[in-house]
Amino acid sequence: MSIISRLLKELRVVRTAFFFAVGIAVLATVTSQLSPLCLRNMIDGPLTQIGSGKDRQVQLLQLAGLYIIVVVLGSILTYLGDRLLAHCGNKVAEHLRNEAYQVMQNLPISYFDDKPAGKIATRIVNDTETLQRQFYASLVSVLIQVLRIVLPTLYCFTLVRLLPRYFCYCFLLFMGYKYFIKN
Repeated sequence: MSIISRLLKELRVVRTAFFFAVGIAVLATVTSQLSPLCLRNMIDGPLTQIGSGKDRQVQLLQLAGLYIIVVVLGSILTYLGDRLLAHCGNKVAEHLRNEAYQVMQNLPISYFDDKPAGKIATRIVNDTETLQRQFYASLVSVLIQVLRIVLPTLYCFTLVRLLPRYFCYCFLLFMGYKYFIKN
């Protein structure tokens, strides 16, 4: 947990760009979650009424165009979010690397007697690259994956009005079971 808190403190270097990139990543996730909804409207609307003799070709083409726009927009936003997050990760890694080299410059010569300078420099580079990957891949990926679980669940709650009530009952049963088993 200390590594993540340290990385979050290092965000001061790219705070605005990071929050903008996270916003774009969230928007891309929401947009990608809308494409199945567009397909549902296309299938439930004009496609099911084709057999009944009603001409819904214009509405079908409009919904198909909307679906294509949503998919393309989601792809563009995903690309932009990934690029901005990679940029933020590179800037944070650069800042950490510069801080580490500054500390290394201030070390006394006796520190390097038993440690080769190449080994120390390699460790600094490898550690900052590991932190960069963790920053880029782990930190934001967790947020996006949580959204990919929460958004469809919330949508299911809006579809079935009784589902939140059953969910609350199950949660209370689970917590009660957990409480009484511990005691």
